[in-house]
Amino acid sequence: MIDLRKILIIFIIAVLFTTLSFSVSWMINPSPKYEDYCKYYDYNKPMAIPVAPNCTKIVEPTEAEGKNCVDSHGYVEYTYDASGCATKWNCNTCQYAFDQVTKEHDYVLFLVNSIMGLIAIALGLYLPLSKNALNQWMSTGFMLGGLISLFTGTVIYFSELGRYVRPVVIFVELALVVYIAYRKIKK
Repeated sequence: MIDLRKILIIFIIAVLFTTLSFSVSWMINPSPKYEDYCKYYDYNKPMAIPVAPNCTKIVEPTEAEGKNCVDSHGYVEYTYDASGCATKWNCNTCQYAFDQVTKEHDYVLFLVNSIMGLIAIALGLYLPLSKNALNQWMSTGFMLGGLISLFTGTVIYFSELGRYVRPVVIFVELALVVYIAYRKIKK
């Protein structure tokens, strides 16, 4: 008969370990906030649009300035006066800066979750099973939590891995799962 206590302990250890793994990575490297890189625009506020285009001088970048802005991963952003005429422009690269910081954050999350996941898997593999039946439940919970941490960390950073690194990482993780399965079934 299925022991519900065993399933609950395994599940709770796995969930709590995965949560701990993410908490540690966010403690080491907090998630970047979009507002810290890009200013807030109130899109609910109406913008003045001239009835007749009376703009005497529209300020806009030269072709070279526009190309330079695009090359620096930005876009041209205009500032308008009360009548809706462009008075100045600037090259806004806030989204690119935010994306770069997010990539760094995801990399740290991948590393921390991978390391903690491997530690949990090792702990689960080497807990002595013969001395206590509870150790078997805890062992399985730590291995499941470690695998979930490893998998979720990989999924979050997977798109940033190089095209040659992706299959290697997935192969190593697959080999680890096969190793765990054989080792645990053997016991």
